[in-house]
Amino acid sequence: MTKRWKSPLILRLSRIEAWGKARFKSAIQSRDTAKALKAANLYTAASARANGLLGSMIRPDT
Repeated sequence: MTKRWKSPLILRLSRIEAWGKARFKSAIQSRDTAKALKAANLYTAASARANGLLGSMIRPDT
């Protein structure tokens, strides 16, 4: 049985999040503020969506 947190969507979002974070760090190093802002928006959007999906998977034991 596959764990729900290892779903293809969650894994894809985590890869996008990691890629956006690396892109953000690269843009900060090169001092390109427009590119850094775009990368930060992508990173935070992917992170928020993944965290929202993971949070919706939590169920109380009843």
